[in-house]
Amino acid sequence: NPDESEGEVLFSGMLTTGEAKSIPRPGALFIEASAAENLVIEISGKRYNLGQLLGKGYQRGQLPAP
Repeated sequence: NPDESEGEVLFSGMLTTGEAKSIPRPGALFIEASAAENLVIEISGKRYNLGQLLGKGYQRGQLPAP
């Protein structure tokens, strides 16, 4: 959350290569990844490599509300 408090966890776990997971995004969404360079997110049909957006390794970032 913007105030650094923990919000509701929508997904926690590991994905294997090529595995996809759909997550609802009713509002702003915070992403935490242990290897951001290995995570690609798709929003409205456009793909983003989290490592290119945030940097490699452990990263946290926010997707604004739709």
